[in-house]
Amino acid sequence: MSAAELEAAIEAQGAKVRTMKEANADKGDVKVEVNKLLELKNQLPEGHPLKPKPKKGKGAKAAPAPAPAPTKKEKTPAAKPASKPAAKPVTKPAAKPAPAEGGLGDVSAYFAQHGVEQMFDSLAKELALTQPADPAAWLAAKFGGSAAAPSQFGTDMLRTGYRSHSCGELRESHIGQQVSLSGWVQAVRDKKHFCFVDLRDRYGITQCVCDNSDSAAAKALYQLSTTFGREWVIQVEGVVRERSNKNLERATGGIEVVPTKLTVLNESLTPPFKIEDETDAGYDARLQYRYLDLRRNPVKEALLLRNRVTIAVREILNGLQFCEVETPYLIKSTPEGARDFVVPCREQQGKFYALPQSPQTFKQLIMVGGMDRYFQIVKCFRDEGTVIAQNRQPEFTQIDCEMSFVKQEDVLNTFEAMMHNVFLKVQGVDLPRPFLRMPFDVALRDYGIDKPDLRFDMKLQDLTTDIQNKAANPFPALDKAEAIIGVCVERPDSMDKAVWEKGFYDKKNLDKLAQIEFVEELFLLAKKKEVGSILVWVKVVDKAAGKFETPVKKNFSAEQLAAWADKFNAPDGSVMVLVAGPNVHLETRMCVGKLRHAFGSQLGLRSNGFAAVWVYDFPLLEWDEDEGRCIAMHHPFTSCKAASQETFMTCDPGGDPSVLEAIRANAYDMVINGQEVGGGSIRITDSDTQRRMFELLGMTPEEYTAQFGFIMEAFKNGAPPHGGLAFGLDRLCTLLGAPQTDPATGELLCGIPQQLDVATGATIRDYIAFPKTKGGGDAMIKTPCHLAPAQLDELKLAVTCEIIQEVGAGADAEGSMESAVSLIAAGRLAEIKSGLEALAKKAPPNPRGKPTDEQKAALQTHAQERGEFEATLTKEEMAACEELELYVRSVKVDKKKKGKKGK
Repeated sequence: MSAAELEAAIEAQGAKVRTMKEANADKGDVKVEVNKLLELKNQLPEGHPLKPKPKKGKGAKAAPAPAPAPTKKEKTPAAKPASKPAAKPVTKPAAKPAPAEGGLGDVSAYFAQHGVEQMFDSLAKELALTQPADPAAWLAAKFGGSAAAPSQFGTDMLRTGYRSHSCGELRESHIGQQVSLSGWVQAVRDKKHFCFVDLRDRYGITQCVCDNSDSAAAKALYQLSTTFGREWVIQVEGVVRERSNKNLERATGGIEVVPTKLTVLNESLTPPFKIEDETDAGYDARLQYRYLDLRRNPVKEALLLRNRVTIAVREILNGLQFCEVETPYLIKSTPEGARDFVVPCREQQGKFYALPQSPQTFKQLIMVGGMDRYFQIVKCFRDEGTVIAQNRQPEFTQIDCEMSFVKQEDVLNTFEAMMHNVFLKVQGVDLPRPFLRMPFDVALRDYGIDKPDLRFDMKLQDLTTDIQNKAANPFPALDKAEAIIGVCVERPDSMDKAVWEKGFYDKKNLDKLAQIEFVEELFLLAKKKEVGSILVWVKVVDKAAGKFETPVKKNFSAEQLAAWADKFNAPDGSVMVLVAGPNVHLETRMCVGKLRHAFGSQLGLRSNGFAAVWVYDFPLLEWDEDEGRCIAMHHPFTSCKAASQETFMTCDPGGDPSVLEAIRANAYDMVINGQEVGGGSIRITDSDTQRRMFELLGMTPEEYTAQFGFIMEAFKNGAPPHGGLAFGLDRLCTLLGAPQTDPATGELLCGIPQQLDVATGATIRDYIAFPKTKGGGDAMIKTPCHLAPAQLDELKLAVTCEIIQEVGAGADAEGSMESAVSLIAAGRLAEIKSGLEALAKKAPPNPRGKPTDEQKAALQTHAQERGEFEATLTKEEMAACEELELYVRSVKVDKKKKGKKGK
């Protein structure tokens, strides 16, 4: 058996042993398999890191292992510490392109040139064979230096007047030391003979034990510890001792602290929810008490990850000679894009500032100013309306970058290398390079979306000519459609067949596909345009035998359905999903693209790994159905491709939209896992071209001169060719924080294991310290709010709409829901909940048909009891019950009304 085969056999046998242990198999059976594993390992050659070391008697001294002879390159991986598994890199591409001049140096090329990987391989093998007690000292000796004292990076750094160590720092090496800890009380467990106090800070949890002994001092400490409440802030001074029952799941689980002094630094109210990884609070309550939510590990880890990202970005860009420059927040309002947030100017009455949607014009002016390379981690603001999409926020953060004297490929190479290094620095993930380059037209053709997730295949097919006017009977929904686009959905290998058949493959679930929001929106557009629209599914049961299941089986023969399946290359057991509808502006194709992503998520195809792609050659302009005109797809400062220059300069702004949409832009987006991480373009740099762009957008000379005259004037003063892009920091963090697991073992490789928002999955607001609600408000500080009359008078502003004062007024709809509950004390709310739950349990069953006199009496008695209980509630308490949908009659009535309306 070769070494490679032996290693594979060891890995398989090891996985079998782990599975048996997790399943609590019989110890005798496990021992047999463990012995088999050891037999395989013993067949390995001497010096192999997986080969077991020979056991030695007591007091025997291990002979130093000889250093391995240097080799060109060994394929055997070095042994790695088990305490913190490193992320397995994604498969590397076969070749690496040379970096663009002035771009970030290719790390892999440097490593290959100098043999860095071989050096570390050799060093790691020697370390694995030697296994010194102090690895840091061993490495320092190898490099001719001295190991830094642990305190330099631990105790001393965090030492303050309140603590000598953090709560996550103490180990068995500290046993016997006198220490001082400060933090929050996570839990108190009084066992009568002793009391356990779990003390928590940002760095971890340490168990403290107060003995209820005969000593007066110890008894006093014990009695004090029993009075501690959750989230009290205390200081513990005491001695570290070894724990008798070690907690292997906690870094400090091998020790505990016996206090000699306890000090209460601050008491706390009983928190409204559990400060734990898996809390019992809804997202509304968590936002209302965000300062408490920040203490939870998932939220803390999200913010720490964000911090690592910003540090990495600054280090990389500073190394590339980018200069960080701040731009103004109080700027001029612009008509394009989303709505602006505006700020009144008190000194110049009747005038307003706007908060920037991006620093676009300023970064271009910085290039005109000769700074050559600029970046900024900057806050941006966009008024998204009354209901904000799940993955958007009215204020968000961009990594904004711009470079002079560059072409498109220069920008792509530079920031591709930057992103590769960010993933490597932050999560240890080797993002495959080079990133795939995909034209916009190809992305829409194959995936129906300009930000495709390439971790799974499922390409789109156009069946318009295969289906239209070929049904046995007239079929207007298909025949009058502008396009019929579909995908083939197959059961993933990792999915159990029973799960597939009861889930996606089930007829009821397939019928519900037409009720998805964006599918219904397509059908409404089709009705408005008077074109056909429908969603059709076809199960491929046995293609060879001509067996298919579909609602349109009467309209199409088995031969026709087989021809569709051939076009998809659909295997038996798969499902073809077809959508017909309007497609002049690719509406149906984009709808199927969204379905593809939805199917991928539903089938677990989007839960692991990373796939990056550059999408380029976007249309310069796109059709806006609401405005009935073409608007800029990116922004009005994007230049067009040389091939489209003539059309750009000569086309009629009010002419055929298809001509305008055919103009291609020097624009590009970086897409990772189906999310647009960043986007940018090569900019317009002369006033004539900029003027023409404004004309295509329907702006008059007076309008664009008033809005953008300053930048057109700057272009007349020697503007260099320049381009850049902006990354969404918040969205980038959601990608880096997504849990990545080893497909073979399920072991977490990187990311945050606890889903931050259980209801919707992780969103960008999970990586923002104080995010806004879906309505754009802040549930904690209750904004937006009304201004005092004196402030309005000073600003010479008048509110012309009706002001309705509500409970918790000043928050949005979502915020006001939370504020009514917040007015009720936690103890009182628990009492109300308990009373209503008791009433709900006593509720008589609803009679079927006409109730008997006995049933009527029971219902009336119960209604009277509910009425009496509700009479004890104040108006505010009743409002809180309604918001929490507790067992009060008003909630029941509302639900009935909603049910009727839904029918």
